[in-house]
Amino acid sequence: MEPLVPEVEEVKGVMLIDWYSKTVATVDGGGFNEIVLFEHSDTELKLSFFSKDEDSDETRRDCIADKKALTDCLEIINRFRLGEWSKLNNPTSLSGVVKVIKYRTENGGYIRVSSDKMPEDGERAFDELEKALKKHCKKSSEL
Repeated sequence: MEPLVPEVEEVKGVMLIDWYSKTVATVDGGGFNEIVLFEHSDTELKLSFFSKDEDSDETRRDCIADKKALTDCLEIINRFRLGEWSKLNNPTSLSGVVKVIKYRTENGGYIRVSSDKMPEDGERAFDELEKALKKHCKKSSEL
């Protein structure tokens, strides 16, 4: 069985945030999109964009982002209280798609949340984080 979040190969640096979305309501299993934010240098971060449609090969694009990308993403993570989703008593979920956010904590561990167990406004958290990651890609600095 294919892992829910594919392993990231040949990427140097510590993973800070991983946003992932996979279509699951199709006969062929659907495709996926993933955006990963990594440490790159003291002043810059690296964004890696992975995608695969049902009938195509996986593609990857990398670019440089400034440190504000992490600040913006952590603001979203804190505003939607992602660290508390696992404690929900009456969570909601999405059908036809699985979304996952994995992020690094201050102590070096990771917290993983998914659309299988989220609050009512949880889908907004996934959407806002995706937009925040995408807007910080400096196209002129593609690797």
